[in-house]
Amino acid sequence: MQIPSLKEYILIDSMKFGIKVIKIQQDNSWKHYDTENINDSLFINTINMQIPLIDIYQNVSFFDGQTFSQNVPL
Repeated sequence: MQIPSLKEYILIDSMKFGIKVIKIQQDNSWKHYDTENINDSLFINTINMQIPLIDIYQNVSFFDGQTFSQNVPL
């Protein structure tokens, strides 16, 4: 099944810090970009929006007990 309007999708790991962005290229191939840096920002082309990754993971607790919070230095 193909979805012609799908241009990019984002996978956000809920078990550990990590985000993968998959974007379609002009040749119709897909390219992925990974980040594990909490200080990066996620730019979503299709809606022209930039989100700091720390905001995505704010107050998220992982199984190892680590919690990302803007109140805690990283």
